[in-house]
Amino acid sequence: MVLAFASLDIQNDQSDNFKIPAGLATTLGLQSGRTYNVKNIAAYLRPPAVTGRRDTWLWGSGITGGDLQNNGFMVYMKKVPTTPAGWDTAPYEAQYLKLYDVTAPAATPGQPDKPNVYAYAVGTDVTFDWADVGADAGGVVPSYEVTVTINGNPAGSYITTDSQYTVSANVGDQVSIVVRAVNPDAHDNKGPASPSSETVKLLAADGDEDGDGQSNAKEDAAGTNPLDNTSKFVTTAIAVNGNDYEVSFTTVAGKFYHLETSTDLGLTDPWTPVASNNQATGTTMTLTHANAVPPCLDPNLHSKWMAK
Repeated sequence: MVLAFASLDIQNDQSDNFKIPAGLATTLGLQSGRTYNVKNIAAYLRPPAVTGRRDTWLWGSGITGGDLQNNGFMVYMKKVPTTPAGWDTAPYEAQYLKLYDVTAPAATPGQPDKPNVYAYAVGTDVTFDWADVGADAGGVVPSYEVTVTINGNPAGSYITTDSQYTVSANVGDQVSIVVRAVNPDAHDNKGPASPSSETVKLLAADGDEDGDGQSNAKEDAAGTNPLDNTSKFVTTAIAVNGNDYEVSFTTVAGKFYHLETSTDLGLTDPWTPVASNNQATGTTMTLTHANAVPPCLDPNLHSKWMAK
């Protein structure tokens, strides 16, 4: 909505107070308890010397819908300047006041989720996400202010319209965020802060953070915890039952496991699936290579796996 004003008096400054009648306020959808502000979308510009005037809030921190009806708002109109410099400081211009609902959100976002079950991310980026905050009572859908902490120190605040945010830092850094819902047009008008996310450590793909002999990247693919040397994918048993070979191993709930075989570790004999798409519950799983020919006890030939 735009409130338009123009002065026909080019020789004198003019000003007045204007109230919005209750009936018009209802028609315009103005609510007594909400806060509004305006920008003059017809403001005078003279780039590069005079810029940004059409992006300036004219009502300070805003006026409530109730005050617009009861007390009104002032409009100031300037006369035609008598010098070129006067146009830069007090121009003669129309007032096309575009009205914005700048009410601060009341909702508190939920705690941002880390990207993994465990508190790590592989590489130099970590993406946090949180549940969307819905439109408020005035129908305004918020944006979000994300405040980043790296190694316990503030690392800036950023505005996003998405309910997720990716932080870039260095391997070894520990990262956390806090989120606030903010008015999409007036970012300084913000709601309560969310609980802080868990602190996530950034790991090198080829490193072995917990020293268990498996790289961080391999543990990430397996769903095990690269911060805990007791959490890793290992073969626990290999049994021969006639011509069948039974391979047992640790699992992660929800992962799918595949058993493949090759007579020479895939050098000339391609890996061939013998047991596929077996979803684990988190307990030890046993997969069988039935009628294995020729017999071979090398566990590498019978325990290649993929998890997805």
